[in-house]
Amino acid sequence: MLAHKIEPDTVLCSAARRARETLQAILPSLHRDVTITIERRLYLADAAKLLARMRELDERCRAVMLIGHNPALQDLALQLNGDGDPQDLARLKAKFPTGAIAHLTYSRRRWRDLAAGKACLAAILDPRKAHVTE
Repeated sequence: MLAHKIEPDTVLCSAARRARETLQAILPSLHRDVTITIERRLYLADAAKLLARMRELDERCRAVMLIGHNPALQDLALQLNGDGDPQDLARLKAKFPTGAIAHLTYSRRRWRDLAAGKACLAAILDPRKAHVTE
């Protein structure tokens, strides 16, 4: 995360044990002033519900990280991507491994306007592999 300058100021994490364990593992990579929210509603959320939750974000939030579950996270990343690297997109379509990060960029400042095709898949990061694509 640090090498790729992934610096969320807000983390939304499912209340599930494995999601909270993932959060614990990445805490050293997060800023001290990051806002972390554990949310039960993320546990069974589909991509549409995750998108709806992101649209509720405060406009002062510049970068958010969702820690949750598949297939919802994979579906959301695929829906949001409008212009990403074709190889990364193919990898994301094929499999979104546990613990991996789909790094998407969104140039608009209003979360309520976030919609399908409005973000760009910047990278897929898999901590279990030696190489990272970008």
